[in-house]
Amino acid sequence: MLHLLLPSSPSYHLLASLAPPDPTNPTASTVHSLQLTLRSSLPTLIELSSLITTIETNQFDSEVSKRRQRLGGQTLSAAETRRQVQAEQLVNSRLPSIYRAILNDPDAGSQEELRRDVEKKLFEHLRTLLASLPSEFDLATVDLKKAAKTKDQVEAERHVKAQVRSEVENLAKGMVIVGVAEEAAWRVELEWSDVNAKVDSLDWPSLGRYIDLFPG
Repeated sequence: MLHLLLPSSPSYHLLASLAPPDPTNPTASTVHSLQLTLRSSLPTLIELSSLITTIETNQFDSEVSKRRQRLGGQTLSAAETRRQVQAEQLVNSRLPSIYRAILNDPDAGSQEELRRDVEKKLFEHLRTLLASLPSEFDLATVDLKKAAKTKDQVEAERHVKAQVRSEVENLAKGMVIVGVAEEAAWRVELEWSDVNAKVDSLDWPSLGRYIDLFPG
């Protein structure tokens, strides 16, 4: 029901037509709590992200456990099974859109700690998804027993992977620019951007900042 209170809901404009709440007389309206909620969607978004995280984590753990216990199926390691389920479920997760909505919410603009926390969650979600998506260059992500994919399927997978990779890179770049102490983001920015670079063209200032932040 919480999603009905978000601007993306078809019912939102109707609900938003309710009169503003009267803080001096909360009992004057039978929908006072609803009126308060509609003043800002940020609390609803935060609660939704928590609920969806719990639901999707339980679904993921249940599916991994089910496949690990299945008799007569493929013999995959625990890591391979998790990666397979991640590729199937994370791409359809509702969390990235919720995280983006929180980051774009005007009321989150002044809440730096909240923004950094949500940004890290979005980055880690997409980075995990990217690592789990199949690649024709990595046999560990390819199920050789499945029928060959059509050209359209291959192109669709490449498109999704390119989109996810681009967002991971953009998030990492932004986190590095403001100096967020998130080592995975720094490694993405330094390693991915300089994968084909020559020594004299490396980003030495950023490399120095990385060493200062993560001396170990």
